Amino acid sequence: MSLLNYLFDTEWNQRRDLDRLDDRADSLASGVSGIDGQVQHLSTLVGQLSATVRVLVRKLAESGQLDLAKLADEVKAEIKRPSSLTGERIVARCVRCNAEGYADELVKVGADLWCRPCARNP
Repeated sequence: MSLLNYLFDTEWNQRRDLDRLDDRADSLASGVSGIDGQVQHLSTLVGQLSATVRVLVRKLAESGQLDLAKLADEVKAEIKRPSSLTGERIVARCVRCNAEGYADELVKVGADLWCRPCARNP
């Protein structure tokens, strides 16, 4: 077998490509199993935090320091109103009319924020 036959051996190239694909598949499978473990860990943490909140709410309600109806209304209002990760709402301006408003109430078009009237009539 000459050097040129070795270099241009299509069967060898196909075997090499298949080996590389097998290696990539193995690395992706190990990465996915790691993510699965992280999701299970986070799920456990969320369950523990939920149980803690339920116990604290029940204790506060039993001691009379918490009104459950008022709490339910506040939670519903908070869920409807998106906020930043820090809990504070970010004030932003419309790029067209310079109107000021909260970033979660403005319409994002590309990298720009527009107020609703400007977004309706660009």
